[in-house]
Amino acid sequence: MQLDKLQDIIAFAISKEEEAIAFYQDLADKADSEAMKTELLKIKGMEERHRERLMNFSIGDMLTDPWQVQDLGISKYVVETVPGPDMTFKDIINIAMHRENAAMDLYLDLAKLVNDDMARRMFETLASEEKAHKLYFETLWDTGVLQEN
Repeated sequence: MQLDKLQDIIAFAISKEEEAIAFYQDLADKADSEAMKTELLKIKGMEERHRERLMNFSIGDMLTDPWQVQDLGISKYVVETVPGPDMTFKDIINIAMHRENAAMDLYLDLAKLVNDDMARRMFETLASEEKAHKLYFETLWDTGVLQEN
């Protein structure tokens, strides 16, 4: 793969992380509980670290091996909520779980596009981390939403 193409892919991934950072900040600003706000800001911090990892791609020691993360699969069976001014805890979890699933899929797709082994490993690692975020929100859904109903 040519460097300018790889740079384009990394720039695209950075822009997606910046969108996620803004999204989680916006959700945190709208959260009606301090506990939820704290959790959303933690996820925002994770997305900021993803952005930094992408921005510092040339540093070889930043990579870890992707790991296996459990997938509850809840996001596959729940219709996605559209963000709005009157979102509930359930709506926030729903939106976050779908966004994390989309981010995971994006990084898996980007990993397939690159020939550079370091870039592929980085995207696979980021996909694993996004899958872990999705698991976090699916677990909240399972314990907080499903058990309430």
